[in-house]
Amino acid sequence: MNEIVKIVESVLEANDGKSLDNGKERNIVANAIANKLIATSLEQLATVLNGSIEHDNDGQAVIYTGIFNEDVYYDKLAESHKEWN
Repeated sequence: MNEIVKIVESVLEANDGKSLDNGKERNIVANAIANKLIATSLEQLATVLNGSIEHDNDGQAVIYTGIFNEDVYYDKLAESHKEWN
């Protein structure tokens, strides 16, 4: 069995009490499946990038790659020094 099937089955089992004949409950299950697939994809992407995935205060996923863009950093640093003067 492939990973996608396992994910879908796990979400369906977690929502076993919901009726797929009911439009509202079917939508809840569909969203749960979509969210789990997206979260798993982001975790895999973070792994490929040798990074990590964390969640901000709003619950949004943020991927940290550890890639440092010096130009952006020094531009922001210079801008903050202008504000101090």
